[in-house]
Amino acid sequence: MISTFSLFSQHGEKNITYLKNGSIIKGQILEIVPNSTIKIQTSDGSIFVYEMSEVDRIEKDTIVAPIRRVGAYPVPRSAAAYTALPYNEKKERRKGAFSFLGGVAVPLGDFADESSGCAKTGYCIGMQYVSSGQIGFLVNISYISNPAQYDAGSAFSYNSEGSIDRWITIPVLCGLKIGASNSEGINLFFAPVIGFCIAISPDMIFSNNQYGYYNSYDIESGATVEFAYGAAFETNIDIINIGACYIASKPEYLSGRFDVTIKKSLSILQLYLGIAF
Repeated sequence: MISTFSLFSQHGEKNITYLKNGSIIKGQILEIVPNSTIKIQTSDGSIFVYEMSEVDRIEKDTIVAPIRRVGAYPVPRSAAAYTALPYNEKKERRKGAFSFLGGVAVPLGDFADESSGCAKTGYCIGMQYVSSGQIGFLVNISYISNPAQYDAGSAFSYNSEGSIDRWITIPVLCGLKIGASNSEGINLFFAPVIGFCIAISPDMIFSNNQYGYYNSYDIESGATVEFAYGAAFETNIDIINIGACYIASKPEYLSGRFDVTIKKSLSILQLYLGIAF
């Protein structure tokens, strides 16, 4: 048997409903179906329906709204009683969400060119914090690994050969989040980001044999820290994050053996999935 609550506020009194994804809904609670759904009417007349599993807690906005019972289920008559419902026991106030991220890292532009960066699609893992609300901030740190596939013929003669290890990029970024949400609990946001990246070049070995002369070049891995910028777009469905983040930088790598400086434009598109907690 399913019982239903109908809640009616007097004189425009409202409740504040906090969702687990960070959204905050202010309005009159029209109906609660225990362990099923909650129906809320906002000040502009819009009506939203959410699953009870999406609700973190409910608080009063001004004065506690009287509650009328429909059915045989005993109904609480105060906002304090709302927070005692099973779905909201011992929950702390949620200011935002941390996420673990993982996905693919796609090199772009010169970074992917076979005669330049030679970078191929790799992987990325990271962590991210996103504040609640439609306007807020985010902080993201990632580890990106792009293997390199060297085509000797594109840079030297057909007698050339070489190998390149992999490019490592560790961006630390923050930015302003501008988002929106709908009645289905789906949140979208866009964020321009800036910060810095720790960029590590690969070990490189080149050799060629022309006219009986053999030449070999061994360039060790180098590291640098450079300014980085980009943009992130993400959608959140319950605790699942689906997003993309573009990162650009122009690091100057310094090899440790020959003091060789390698300048390389860095452009990477991360495509990732995440889990928020």
